[in-house]
Amino acid sequence: MVAFARVMQSRLPVMLASLIVISSGPSTAQGDPDPSTVLVTVAQANAICLIETETLPAEQAMAIAKAFLTQQGITATRSNAVQRNQDFNTLMLTYIQQRGGCEQLVQELKQ
Repeated sequence: MVAFARVMQSRLPVMLASLIVISSGPSTAQGDPDPSTVLVTVAQANAICLIETETLPAEQAMAIAKAFLTQQGITATRSNAVQRNQDFNTLMLTYIQQRGGCEQLVQELKQ
């Protein structure tokens, strides 16, 4: 779990840039997402892809995402608030798509 969090941390600049590009579309005219939105989006997208590709069981993938967010200072309350935003699923799915889909995203996580 610690190794996964380290990989996530090392890739934050790329993830941030990807989400800023994604968020510049018409559905998010309010500007770039705040850092907590970026972190929650990436963590949840990674967890979903780890589950969908059967790389990890759901419980373990979600625990890794939660641990990563906690390490980054994102509380469960803040994470839940981000996920309740009407644009969250679109942002997350667009992020997955821009990473080449779940299979490619998981391959990147494994490297």
